[in-house]
Formats: sequence, structure tokens, C-alpha cells
Amino acid sequence: MPSPLQKPMTTICCMPAIHPSTPLAYMELYFKSPTRAEIPLSLALAKDPSATILMLLEAICECTTNTSSSAHLPHESLSSHLTAIETCSSLFCDALQKVDFRGLTFGEESVVEAAFRGRYGADDHESTFYRHEGDAGIVALILFSRKVKNFKRLLRIPAALQPWFVRHVVAMLPEDATKWISKLSSIRSSAKFGTYGDLEPLYYLGNSSCRKRRKIEVEQAPFDQASIPGDPLPNLLYAFGGSIPQGMLFRGLLPQKRWDENGNIREIWMHDAGISEVIMRLFSSRTNFEQSVEANIRRGTITRTISLDEVPTLSITDQSRRHIETYYTCEEVNFQGSLFITYIYPRDQELDSSFLKTGKILFPYLRRAWQTVMRASSIAPPEHLRINVIEASLAAHRFATSSTRADLQSVLASVLANAQHLPDYLRMAVAARQSISLRFQGDHDRSDNVIWEILKSISINTTDIRSHCAYGRLLLSSSENAVLRKDFDTAESYLTRWEVTQSIPSKLEIQVLRAKNTVYGRISRYKGNFDHSKHCLEQCLPMTMEGYHHIMHHLADVYCELRIPVRAEELVLREFEKLRTAGKKSTKAFRRLGMSLSEAYIEQKKFEPAKIILPELHEIFEGILDPDIADQLGHVRSVICLARIYWYEEHWVKVRQLLENALRLAEQYPTFTDGNFYIGVINLFLAVVFSKLLGIALKSANDILQKQHHKLLQEFTGRPGSFIRTPPGRRIASQCRLDRVTWFASTSLSGRAGEL
Repeated sequence: MPSPLQKPMTTICCMPAIHPSTPLAYMELYFKSPTRAEIPLSLALAKDPSATILMLLEAICECTTNTSSSAHLPHESLSSHLTAIETCSSLFCDALQKVDFRGLTFGEESVVEAAFRGRYGADDHESTFYRHEGDAGIVALILFSRKVKNFKRLLRIPAALQPWFVRHVVAMLPEDATKWISKLSSIRSSAKFGTYGDLEPLYYLGNSSCRKRRKIEVEQAPFDQASIPGDPLPNLLYAFGGSIPQGMLFRGLLPQKRWDENGNIREIWMHDAGISEVIMRLFSSRTNFEQSVEANIRRGTITRTISLDEVPTLSITDQSRRHIETYYTCEEVNFQGSLFITYIYPRDQELDSSFLKTGKILFPYLRRAWQTVMRASSIAPPEHLRINVIEASLAAHRFATSSTRADLQSVLASVLANAQHLPDYLRMAVAARQSISLRFQGDHDRSDNVIWEILKSISINTTDIRSHCAYGRLLLSSSENAVLRKDFDTAESYLTRWEVTQSIPSKLEIQVLRAKNTVYGRISRYKGNFDHSKHCLEQCLPMTMEGYHHIMHHLADVYCELRIPVRAEELVLREFEKLRTAGKKSTKAFRRLGMSLSEAYIEQKKFEPAKIILPELHEIFEGILDPDIADQLGHVRSVICLARIYWYEEHWVKVRQLLENALRLAEQYPTFTDGNFYIGVINLFLAVVFSKLLGIALKSANDILQKQHHKLLQEFTGRPGSFIRTPPGRRIASQCRLDRVTWFASTSLSGRAGEL
């Protein structure tokens, strides 16, 4: 029985059908066969989508050229679809050719992650493009949205043609975008694509006002301007940019934890942060806050949206926004909103167990506070706002991406320059952060200059533990710079200049003490004192959560240096797998622990698991758009480790290829200067590999010469048995000529050995 999709036995008939739920007509496709009843489009797509789409496109072509009488497609219904496809294709082609692709913005990252998590509705273009072509599809749509803000024309493409159209669009992607997309899955994690997912606002591309939102509840009432009291909630939402998850506002009901001058934890309330009394009354109790929310919804000043993931979000209405811009000074409103955000922003993982999750969600709102402080013109930001912005920004540095890191540094520098009475501990903390950033960029000289400039302008107050600990972190940064110069004695001298002030150190001092011992352990390792390094790092590991994976990484490497790789594997494996399971493959912790675990496997000759991890790490390193000094070192090390595995397996050509790749990377990265240890190791390794290859080549050449020797002898002296007829003089001369040929081949091979 012929298949309904076999073209010679089928005819195609398309009829228009209008569904009440869609504003446009779409074509219903039927397949007819002499022995089978009509098959509707839905069934044909279910059985063989690709073939069905191809036949539909063929039918359209036949219809528009009038070359077939077997397909009856009404021109009236098809013309609009054909025009829409042609128009959209030309729009995409024009936009994708002109766009400059240099990575994604924060909002675009959020769109990619939301599409990956399936947060968009079936009617959203983000969902359509991701469903059909994955990361390539959603990136194509993002690039298109940079040039074209109105997506209404995309609605005219019928569902049956969407897969073909999206594939067609993806084929237009610029080369830079195509290369980057292949690395996208490797860098998707909470560290880069941040999203605690369903708690964040859902971002849309282009002008999304005409599109259906994925919401199950929207509470909104008509706007009543006459009944608006002095309620600060709409003003807060205005300052936040329009909306915020309601759960984040609940943090205003709680005291926030800070470090006090004794280095211990204390709780502060809104009045300690300089927040206005009106906002304090709003958050005086949960009852007051919820009553304000309900009252504002009734007045039409705000809306509450509950998405399918049951995350309520409060948003300001357009009428309320216009009212605020008319009757209020926007800078004052933004100042109060910025104060509130910097108040609820967590400062430290030890102070707030939700630091990583909450800090990531609030990071976009903190960036808006940056803009408020930087763009203030008619009214100068109050001093306590500048202080709160600096404290929150220092805490948020770990959430900054390559695109926001420069903004963070400029904000810190600007606020620092304009603040009149900034506490010394904050000035030193800003300098320490600038120093660390410069070092990770490979500029340890400028890093040192920042430290010495700040130390010349202040006097260290040991009675304020915050100032004392900030000074300790500056010395640690100087020590790290000395380590990079391999000046280990100087590095140790910096460490001896800071000690705890009491026999029982404060919690803040313990953090610095842990960092100090970690640097001590690393210096001991670099100097070859592995036992002392092991002692320091083992003491640091249980002291605090901060830097836990970093210490574990160094300790595992020391175990390998001490030839106890089993302990390194036991230390790292569990945490490494936890990071993988949690979807944190692109975090720095995953990369560091992965390198240590690979080293432990290589030391134990467990090559197969190492050959799984190392290419994975190499791909992740390749996908980092702006690698810092640690990632540059890790990238080169991952290639060298893989070369070591193939060395043990005697795959010399593969080893050579990997080492040459590592050498190219080392020459490309600014971290590796001439005479660098890594470059020296690679060149020595290559020399040994070349000697192996040369030995193999010479042995092969000798084997070939030995095989050819007998044949050459026959040519010079005649066939076997001819010596009876050959004068002795000719035989001797022929043998001499043969010896010269053999010598010439051997010396020629030796002369070309360097080319291997």
C-alpha cells in the first residue's frame, strides 16, 4: 500500500480554514491517495514533519507558477503568507548582516535562559525560535531584535512554515555569532546566565505590547487619581524601573546584617540606613505592607501579576508612572528607591545564607541605583546613599559579567572621587577590589600602584576592625602580585605585616586570616615545601564558606604533589559532581575542581575519566569571552594535561599537536610572558616529543634502507649467480656506490630531523 507521503501516488489539496482563536487564515493541507482517505495536516505532520513541510512548499511553488493542476491552492489565501515570509526573510537578512555581534547583554542573557527553561508561552516568538533551532534560533531572534523592534509581521507566518522559516533564518547568522553559539551550552550556568530562573522578571524582545503574556493572573483596576494618598509603594516601583518580584520587597520587613567596628555581626533597620519615614511606615509590619499592596491594586496605581511559576510580581501602571513624573521630583524618588535596594542587598555569604541567590536577583536593580547616583544633576546624592551604593557594589562584584564589570569599576571610582567623608575601611576596600581586578587582567604593576596610593593617604586604625581587615586585604593583594613575579620572599614579608588584634579573633578577622593562610599555603607549594602547604590549606578548609572551592582546589593539587592522588580524588570528586548536577558547569569552582580531579586521575593512571573531563573543560575555557588570568592559566593547563595522557599512551603525534596548541594559547594570552614557566615546560616537553618522533623516524628510515639495500645491491652487481661472470673490480665498485647512497640517505634524514 503506498504511503501517503509518497509523491508519485499522492495529490495535494490545500483548503483555507479559519479558527476563531487566530485572526488570520491558515491553510489546511490534505493528502489524497487512490486507496486512502484524505489525511489532514496535523496527522501528516505527526507522521513525518520534514516531508510534509517540503511538500507544502512544493505545492506553494506549483500554485504560484501554475505548473501543476494536481494542487489547488487559492491565491487569495496564500498571497498574504507568501508576502509575509518574503518580507520577514528580507528583514532578517538585512538585520543579521548589519548587526555587530559581541556577546549578549544582561537582558538578552535572561531571554536565552528563559527560553531554555521554557518560560515563554506557545505564542511568543522566543518560544518558537528556541523550539525549532535551540540556542541558534533564539540568538538569531535576539540579533534581529537589535535592529527591528516591531515583531507584528512575524505573526503572519503560518505555523506549518515556522520550522522551515526558522532554519532559513539561522542559516543567515553572522560567523561570529555562529562560533559563539557552539559555546553557549558550556557557559550557561548560574554564574554566567544567572538566573535563579523563575524568580526573575520575564524579559521579552522587541515591542511586545501586542503579544500574549504567559500569565495566569493579573490584578488591575481603573486608575483613580483623586484617591491617591502619599503611599510610597508606586514611587518605589517607579524607582526600580517599573516592577520587582514581591518576595524581594519582603526583605524590607526584616533587619539586615552588617559587620560592625568590632568585626562582629550586627543587625540594622531602615532608620540606620537613612531611609525615609514614609517608607519605614510602609514596611513597619507585613500587614501594613500587604494592605498597601491591595489598596494600590484597587486604585489602579499598581498591578500584581502571578505567572505560571507562581511568582508574584508588582508593577507600576502607565497612568501612575505619568502621575509621578508630573507631580514628583524624579531624582528624589530614585534616591529613595536606590536607598531601599542598597539596604536589602545582601553583603556577604556569612552574613546572609541567601547571598548568592538574592544577590543575583537584585543585581539588575542595583545597576539602576548606579545610574541614579552617576546621573544625578540637579540634586547631589546624599552621603549615606553613596556609602550604601559602595558597600552593595563591593558585595555584587562576583555577579558582574564581562559587560558589567567595567560599569562596576567606574561606579566605584566615581563615587569614591565624589564622596567627602567616606570611611577609611571603605576606601581601602574599593582599592583592594580595583587591585584584584587589575591583577586578574594581568597588570600586577598597576595593581600595586593602586595599593600604595591608598596607603599613602590614610593612617591605619587598628581599633576599627573593619579598617584593620581592609588593610590586611590590601597586603594580601600585594602578596599575590609578588607571587606572580615569583618573588616569594617579598610575598611572605607582606603577610607578616598583618596579624589578628586579639587572642580570640572576630569573625571578620577570621575571614582575612583564612585568606592569609591560603596564600601562605600557595607560597609554600611554589617553593616546594609541600608538607607546610598541606598543613596551611587543611587548616583553612573548615574555617569559612567563602573561597571553599578555591582552597579545595589548591589542597588537591598539593596532595598530587605529595604523590597521594587518592586523597585528592576523595577531596574533590563529591563537590565536583555536585556542581555538575546543579548545572554550574561554567562556574570558576567547576573549572578549578575539574582541573584538580583530572590531575588526580592522571597521577593514578586513570586516563579514561580524565579524558572525559579535560575536553569538557577545554570547551568551557574556549567559550569564555573575556578570560581572566586564572582562566588563561587553566586553559593552557587543561591542554598540557591532555597531552600528558597521550604521552603515557605513546601517541606521539597527538602529544605534539596538543603541545603546539598549548604553546599557541600561551603566546596568545597576555598572562604568559617570555620566559614564563609554562612556556618553558611546554618547550621542554616538545623537545622530548621531537626526540621520540625523530627516533621513530630514524628507525623507520633505517628499516627502509635495510630493505632497499639488497635490491640496490642487485642493481649494482647483477642478479644472484652473476658474480661468477662479473669481474671482481666491478663488484667492489658497485658496493662502494651502494654505501654512498646509504650514507647520503642517512645524512639527509638527519639534516631534516628538525622539520619534524
